[in-house]
Amino acid sequence: MAENGLDTNTKEPPKSSKISNDTESLVKDFEQLLKSRKFSDVLFIVGTNEQEFRAHSLLLKARCLKFRDDKCLDTPIYKQNWSSEVFEKVLKYIYTGKIELSSKITLETLKIAVELNISKLISKCQEIFLKELSVDNCCEFYMDAINICNDSSIASELVNTSCQTFIEENASDVVHTEGFLNLSKDALTQLASETESGLGELTVDVAEVENYLRNLDITKASGPDKIPARLLKECGRHIAPSICELFNVSLRFGRLPVEWKSANVTPVHKKHLKEPAENYRPISLFFAHHCKTIGTYVAYVGDYTNT
Repeated sequence: MAENGLDTNTKEPPKSSKISNDTESLVKDFEQLLKSRKFSDVLFIVGTNEQEFRAHSLLLKARCLKFRDDKCLDTPIYKQNWSSEVFEKVLKYIYTGKIELSSKITLETLKIAVELNISKLISKCQEIFLKELSVDNCCEFYMDAINICNDSSIASELVNTSCQTFIEENASDVVHTEGFLNLSKDALTQLASETESGLGELTVDVAEVENYLRNLDITKASGPDKIPARLLKECGRHIAPSICELFNVSLRFGRLPVEWKSANVTPVHKKHLKEPAENYRPISLFFAHHCKTIGTYVAYVGDYTNT
């Protein structure tokens, strides 16, 4: 019904809808500002390819605690150890609050978020990391965390309290995965050191050693000792007592024979350019299948005794 020429039935849109539309419009404006580089006054030079990214100091100081008191934004910021592809996504997040994360880039994103001190993005990365963690990928995640985030205290905490704990809790399944067999010497040593205090309480018997030798994969290559898995498997019944004694001595004293720590390391390309060494991950063939076997024992027996 019209009153004084006005339609009283006309309703204004809900305030929540109007605010939502305004927010989306603002996000688009900031995204356009990033793309246009208009009025940008900060230069990032990122990655081994030295890709340039322009940004605005006002937004960086508002969104990143790293830059709140930083007075050196007038000089180029060099970050060769960052992935330019991932940094582009992080920069977009700084401007828009939006980012698409996958398990492949979560740790690299976490590393950058920690250095820039973006608390909400750090929490988001941790959430995705824990959600994606599984028996099949935990060892690969563990190695990536060590390689990518070795200089980050928050990332180290993520490894110690999340990834290592997950591996220990699911040890009986993890030790049978390809990821566990491909753990580098350093990763295996660090993982073992976290449970070293309880190793003296573990013991193995001859029957268990013989069973594991019987089930060795004969297609696996030999390490520096040149002893093939086939030989250990075929002679398992005869050599199991000696190997069992070596295992129990190692567990009792918390030490491995020096020779067992040696490995043939082959670099395998992971992603991006093939020239930078950091784009490769090491595949280790240990001195003996013994070293992997005792690692399997520690994980399996430790998991069993804790249930």
